Amino acid sequence: MNYWSTHDIAPIKEGTSNQDTIIRLRQKEYSNVTAYAVSATSYALLSNMNVNYDEREATSMQKFLQEQHMWIGGFASTMDTLVAVRALSKLAEKNQDRVTYEMTFTFASDQNDTWREQFTIDQSNWFEQKVIDLPSHWGSIQTVVKGVGKALIQLETTSNHEHRDQLRTAPGPAAFSLGSYNDGITTRGFNHSMIDYKICPSWLRGGSSGMSALEVGIPSGYVVHNFTLQTYVRQERVGNSSLRNAESYNDKAVFYFEYLDATTDTNCAQFTAIRWFPVANISEQHSIKVFEYYEPGNFFYSFYEKIELKKLTVCLTCGSYQCPYCPHFASGTWVTPNVSVMIFALIATILVNSNNVNFDMNVAGIANAIKTWNWR
Repeated sequence: MNYWSTHDIAPIKEGTSNQDTIIRLRQKEYSNVTAYAVSATSYALLSNMNVNYDEREATSMQKFLQEQHMWIGGFASTMDTLVAVRALSKLAEKNQDRVTYEMTFTFASDQNDTWREQFTIDQSNWFEQKVIDLPSHWGSIQTVVKGVGKALIQLETTSNHEHRDQLRTAPGPAAFSLGSYNDGITTRGFNHSMIDYKICPSWLRGGSSGMSALEVGIPSGYVVHNFTLQTYVRQERVGNSSLRNAESYNDKAVFYFEYLDATTDTNCAQFTAIRWFPVANISEQHSIKVFEYYEPGNFFYSFYEKIELKKLTVCLTCGSYQCPYCPHFASGTWVTPNVSVMIFALIATILVNSNNVNFDMNVAGIANAIKTWNWR
């Protein structure tokens, strides 16, 4: 493969597992210069087609670009995606053999004999993206392709992690730091109904970074309003902070900095998440990530822990009108009864309801009766 980069980028490797002899593609090795390499190689491909077209060299650059694809056609960042899509589109226009393209794809599972998907790509559906939902299972998806043409097949996977040592780390030396970020996240309110955040990312490689983004995961049931984030951004722009924008979507708050440097108290994200929906037994860990916008290979990824949120029960998260039978809202304080009052009420009830009662009996007489009562 031909590509332009300041550092070597390893190609996707093939190999077998310990379970069988089937050759599979290995997981791609990440690089902290992928976005820059994609941009530079895309410009080189455009130059190749505009000046002195060499099909063999262009095909080699095309293979490199296709290997750097992310899911749904994108690349590492916005800028390299724009340039790469333009270069690949122009290369496709130069291919005179597209009229003969016709490929049939067959997908089967080695763990489920009943699952099978098949479709054909030809001139009638070139621009239609085909997406297949795979069955949930352990094993492999076997792919058989027949026909003539070029196509890209991608597999999207997701995974959940419980411990920090399971998280993917950035290649090369550390680029960012978040300091003691867990100490800057505190809760308040009777049932931890508000979470206060103050996170100050910094750059560790000397000088300053390019445009950077900070993503903070928000626990379920809590909401951060965009208008409060925009108000905070306007306030910060008055000072020395490089914060330029902020928004909240998909259960996370995102802050965009023009740059980050070594200072640990200037470029900060400070906001409050408020509970809007009663959610109990919330996950203890929530993601937090800072990365360079135009080179996401430079990043720091971790999670913050709030054990007090995990301990919340339904009765604590609900209000009194939502959970009338919860002990936190429906219980009362036991009051020791006043014996004199109880006896007075009992005698008064007897006097009123008895036909043989002397109604001329005055209150003083009742009081004397109470004093002479045998209290054993």
